[in-house]
Amino acid sequence: MPKLCETDDVSTSQPSACQFCLCDTPKLYCCPKCKAFYCSLRCYKAKKHSSCSEKFYQEQISQTVVEPQVKQPPPDPRLKEATSFEDYMKRMKEDDKEKTEEDKNPQIEVNSDEEVLFDSDEEPEYLSKVMDKAVEDYEKADIEDINIRLMKAGVASLVDDEDEQMDKLYNLLNDEEKKTFTRLAEQMHYDEVGISQSCFKKRENE
Repeated sequence: MPKLCETDDVSTSQPSACQFCLCDTPKLYCCPKCKAFYCSLRCYKAKKHSSCSEKFYQEQISQTVVEPQVKQPPPDPRLKEATSFEDYMKRMKEDDKEKTEEDKNPQIEVNSDEEVLFDSDEEPEYLSKVMDKAVEDYEKADIEDINIRLMKAGVASLVDDEDEQMDKLYNLLNDEEKKTFTRLAEQMHYDEVGISQSCFKKRENE
């Protein structure tokens, strides 16, 4: 960074005016490379000072380009090998059993005589129990029950096509809801094809 120099602090052998525009000013900047005094950015970039200014900008650009790019973590190979959610969870469980605390938490440096302390919701045992429970619930879950829950949530079914999903959703409605749904569907259809609009136009007053 250029240093701001007060002329009162500068010895009499040093100039009190800008060495490029020759204007008198109480404040001057000193180039850290050639020690020339200048009063503004315009003078710093002057043609007479190009040997320093251009080199400075080249160094800034080089530093920006050379800075190491943030590397994205490689994709989890278990995602490619697993054929289902259940298979993926089982593979994770098997791999975690073989890992040490250091492998599971590489960002934490622990000495041999130290113990890793976790928050209650970050403990490996707790996370392992949650994963086991998820796999167990998935294995016990009935596909039909899952499909009903997915349809109620507005998510596509696991096995049914779109028409079957619509039929099952419609059958879940009570009689009053079915009447309301039918009325709304008919109204949307009429609005779409323009049936609800009259073919007769009012005569404009001349």
